[in-house]
Amino acid sequence: MRSPTAAAHQSFSTVERNVQACGCRQAREQLIQVPWKRFRAAYETYPEWQGLSLWIRTAFTSRRRVLPELLRALRKRCPEFPATGASTAEPNLLGFRLIEWVHSTVFRYAKREGWLDALTFYGVRHVRSEAYWALWDLYENEPSKAAIRGVTTFEKWKQLALAAKIGNTLSYSEAERALENYIDLEATAQWVQPLLASGTKLPQRIVHDLKSKLRDSNPWARRVPGVTARRTPENWSSLIRVAKNDSLRFGTANTCRDALLKWARFHPRHARLTIYGKLWSCEQPEKRTGQYPSFRHWQFDAEHYVDERADDVSSDRHE
Repeated sequence: MRSPTAAAHQSFSTVERNVQACGCRQAREQLIQVPWKRFRAAYETYPEWQGLSLWIRTAFTSRRRVLPELLRALRKRCPEFPATGASTAEPNLLGFRLIEWVHSTVFRYAKREGWLDALTFYGVRHVRSEAYWALWDLYENEPSKAAIRGVTTFEKWKQLALAAKIGNTLSYSEAERALENYIDLEATAQWVQPLLASGTKLPQRIVHDLKSKLRDSNPWARRVPGVTARRTPENWSSLIRVAKNDSLRFGTANTCRDALLKWARFHPRHARLTIYGKLWSCEQPEKRTGQYPSFRHWQFDAEHYVDERADDVSSDRHE
């Protein structure tokens, strides 16, 4: 028989999973209401604000007062933020107030257009955001760490966070690059999947695109077949699978692989590719190889895809 504590823990975990699943669905709905280029601009900016907020909290906790360099950093990055008044009354809440201000001011346009929830959902799960959270958590649990205590500027604090190792194998900065590489390969797989599923011989221009994409992904570029290699759909499918697996290999442990796969699942580009890839597979006739788009054209369409039906539903909710 399970103990009450174990049962309660399992129930809490189930509630957490359900809440996250609900938030994920809402984020995906909002994500496809906006072109990728517009969303990505905000998404890549979000970790900077998240990190600034956490650095403020770390700096205040270490000194129990608002440091001059903290106020200078705020004036430089967000001169409109009322830091002086906020620091006088409850300065320990300054980092929290900054994030609230960022959501309501910096990303006001995202809220107005109905995708702020998606931005925050994916933004806090950005590799850089998680690096900043990891350093903040380390400071909270091990405040005696000399390396952290000696960091006084935001730029140095960020460098320390991004240089930290995951499973003693690769840094967060390296993980971010590896993740982009993995998602690039996922995009390649989504693009060519209907053609490979048809079992037909790939046109030469598609082969050229495939070889180019695969060779851009080191360190397994030597495995891409040459001119005389047997180009069957199974051969290409296997190469793509091997490429994706190899892009996640760092050292001998699975720590980095598991972390990268988790980040991929919660990456907005991966989510968009999954949604668009399913539509593409359903709508693409199997035999029209002569009209099959290049990867560049396919990617352009994927990044500009907007689900107008989801936008209509969102509009109805706000009215």
